[in-house]
Amino acid sequence: MTWFLIGYVRHEFGRYRRAVKRASSGRTKDAYPILSWTDEDCFDIVREVIGWYPAIYDIRWTAADVALGLCEKWEIGKRVFPHNNCLPCKNMTKRQLMTVGRFFPAYAERAQRAADLIPGAYWGRDDVPEVFKCDACDRM
Repeated sequence: MTWFLIGYVRHEFGRYRRAVKRASSGRTKDAYPILSWTDEDCFDIVREVIGWYPAIYDIRWTAADVALGLCEKWEIGKRVFPHNNCLPCKNMTKRQLMTVGRFFPAYAERAQRAADLIPGAYWGRDDVPEVFKCDACDRM
């Protein structure tokens, strides 16, 4: 029997349900030890045990961002980048890509140069059908 330890947190309950539905009974045993935790719980533990985490997670939406039309009022205080698995991710929305360009212009420029070399390639995948979206991405 193969065991998998999966790190879904509370707000990812939908991903947890999909994973359980897809699991092959008898072949694997999955454990979800942090399913009741929040992202903040995880950051607190990482900060306490390791002492640091990537600074990208500390970038948050502000009232100034609302005034500029970059986010909605309800997003003030929320993380701009919910994950940094790949920056930019091929499945980022146009808004997410714009935000990468704002905070990390060199990454956005390199990504655009790469897309320019590939016929039909582009960033800002607002049109991607749900079935093709990256499972690791938290889409805004």
